Amino acid sequence: MIQTDLKGNIQFKKSVATWQAAIQLAAQPLVTKKIITPAYVEAIIQNVNENGNYFILLPEIAMPHARPEFGSLKDGLSFLKLAEPVFFPGQVPVTIFFVIAAATDDGHLEMIASLGELLSDPKVTEQLKHVTDTTELLTLVADY
Repeated sequence: MIQTDLKGNIQFKKSVATWQAAIQLAAQPLVTKKIITPAYVEAIIQNVNENGNYFILLPEIAMPHARPEFGSLKDGLSFLKLAEPVFFPGQVPVTIFFVIAAATDDGHLEMIASLGELLSDPKVTEQLKHVTDTTELLTLVADY
């Protein structure tokens, strides 16, 4: 499921200036494909401002998302890997972003659970930190 959702939504970049720019860049494939609206991206940023870094799940790995009613039109997933970390409030570094979107609450929970399963494997999370291209990433997540 994760591999299918990611196709065409994977980016590798050297750096971005701010955590807000990283979220916007990571979400852009989903906006372009009309899976989410720009308002959904703004809701993610606003959530960080109001609630902190709640979606940074592991060192350097974040799963930015908002509630479906804030502009998620369909189910989708995108991936951004930065060579240089961007720093969230509290100087928390992040290099890997999985932006999730779901049209329903149940879909939202299923997406979080699938990604959680992937990220619960320490070998996978370590390999994610070293992945350098789309093929390598899709192979890594093929079983999830």
